[in-house]
Amino acid sequence: MDDQLKAARDECMRRIGRNMVMFQRMEQLLKFLLTNSSLEGYAEELGEKKAQKEATISKMTMGQLTNEYFKTIFDTSETELPPHEDPSQAYISFKYSRTRSKEKIDMEKQYFTELVEARNELAHHLLPEYDPTCLKSIEKLSESLEKQRERFLPALKNLTSLCEAHLKARQQLSEYLKSEEGKRHMAEGILPGETRLDKLLRDAASFSARKDGWSALSLAGQFIKSQPTDVIQKVCAEMGFSELLGVKALIEQSSVFELIRHPIKNGHILLYRPKPQSEQNH
Repeated sequence: MDDQLKAARDECMRRIGRNMVMFQRMEQLLKFLLTNSSLEGYAEELGEKKAQKEATISKMTMGQLTNEYFKTIFDTSETELPPHEDPSQAYISFKYSRTRSKEKIDMEKQYFTELVEARNELAHHLLPEYDPTCLKSIEKLSESLEKQRERFLPALKNLTSLCEAHLKARQQLSEYLKSEEGKRHMAEGILPGETRLDKLLRDAASFSARKDGWSALSLAGQFIKSQPTDVIQKVCAEMGFSELLGVKALIEQSSVFELIRHPIKNGHILLYRPKPQSEQNH
């Protein structure tokens, strides 16, 4: 009987440790997802912002982590970027989210509520129910621990898959940022597929944009004239210009903007904006 009791007790202790590690691993994965789920700002400030976010999340309890998980990971709304204080700098915004029906989200919320309760029960309320001298008590607890693992192991596997997918995406982003296209993006704010002329016109449009998305050529011209000499020289060199053309001619040289005459009381003004994406691809 003593050998049977000892074997049952050892197995029960093994299952207690195994389940605690399972819950702790979930906690680590949630912290990783929440720390890396979104980030935005100018390139030079991203490191500090991420460190601040990581410090805040590291102090959260399991319950707080799961609440934050549902607030952020299932938020598919578009992030509204603040007005650029400096259009010449690259402003980076990254957001990771998952799309699910409300019914499935509610079911998963209930599942995670049970998960947190089970974790807290195991961590804080186990001993009152455990009699290490009673074989029946040990076997009862051991059986419940096995059912607990079967119930919540899918959550661990799911969170692991999400983190692996996220790491893969980060690796792809890292490779992009190390590429020549990525370096141009980070150093000069030039988006993938853009020329320096496109970037200059985009910055000018941002400077003078109206609520309807159109930008006045006159204001864009003022912006371009205020740009540093080296920026203008790089645009000219890339486009093969001996000197920078007028704004209207520059827009006509770019394939990603459209130009219109807008009637006003005493004549018309020229407006421009980026073409719809479908038209840019033709």
